[in-house]
Amino acid sequence: GQVITYGELNSRSNQLAHKLIELVPEKDARISIFLEHGINQIIAILGVLKAGKIYVPLDTYFPAERNQYMINDSDCCLLISNNMNIAQARVLAGDRSVFNVDELDTQLSSQSPDLDLNPGDMAGIIYTSGSTGQPKGVIHSHRGIVHFIYRLTKEIGVNVEDRWSFYYSISFSASVMSIFGALFNGAELMVYNLKTNQLTDFAQWLKKEKISITHMISSTLRHFLAVLNKGYRLPSLTRLIMGGETLYLHDVEKVRVHLKKTASIFNIYASSEAFLSRLYKIDSDTIIKSNIVPIGYQVEGMELTIVDENMKRNDPNQTGQILISSEY
Repeated sequence: GQVITYGELNSRSNQLAHKLIELVPEKDARISIFLEHGINQIIAILGVLKAGKIYVPLDTYFPAERNQYMINDSDCCLLISNNMNIAQARVLAGDRSVFNVDELDTQLSSQSPDLDLNPGDMAGIIYTSGSTGQPKGVIHSHRGIVHFIYRLTKEIGVNVEDRWSFYYSISFSASVMSIFGALFNGAELMVYNLKTNQLTDFAQWLKKEKISITHMISSTLRHFLAVLNKGYRLPSLTRLIMGGETLYLHDVEKVRVHLKKTASIFNIYASSEAFLSRLYKIDSDTIIKSNIVPIGYQVEGMELTIVDENMKRNDPNQTGQILISSEY
């Protein structure tokens, strides 16, 4: 129900950046974002980056223990929140400062701060799921994020006519793909809160809003397909990005029924640490010869090698570990 233009987004994030520079003069300060899913999150992320700080995205739906861990582990000095979440934010912050974006002075300069930022500077710390223990904070540079979106854009094609769905938690690394994939290309970033709405509503929203690009993990896709009727079609969806879990042939066969023939499905191999590293494009002429859809081929600037325990390249048909390397 809210709309913001690129001009308004730029002005408001610039004003927030000036306020953050005033509150936290240190360049590499870590700032947590504790806001509900929506436009304010985007303003906050851009404001932190424009201020030369490092954003640490939290999720208001996460257990307090996980948010507290991320705040402590990243050594945040300030939390950004708003009227809706300020009470919870203050509890999480403890003796750290909290800034309420609803009280941001609209008289602050709307011009970009004049800062000397470098591509290698830290931009954000995004935490892994913690499925193998405690969540691990992964540091991302400005260069790393920009090149991620560059190679993604080159592979799938994004333009100003696109409408890209954004329903992931900003604390999940895939949010970087949706947010910056749309904004770096002049597309519309279409916000949807999947936590407060059902998948049937999501299906109708995708159709009504003429979403052209969306990303799903395989388990989400299966739940999504389960609520669709046979006649459901997504004529506007031209690119479906899959990743995060194993994609099977029957997943592809089931979803293609609801897409137009010219739509493409992209199975990607990405990680919190390295973002997009491999990509497999599926169109109407693609023949998949195995039950498991391949994770794909090399993308620019990312090298993948299968190595043994001595970090030496494996011979074919040997089991090893995936080593990802990139100058980005």
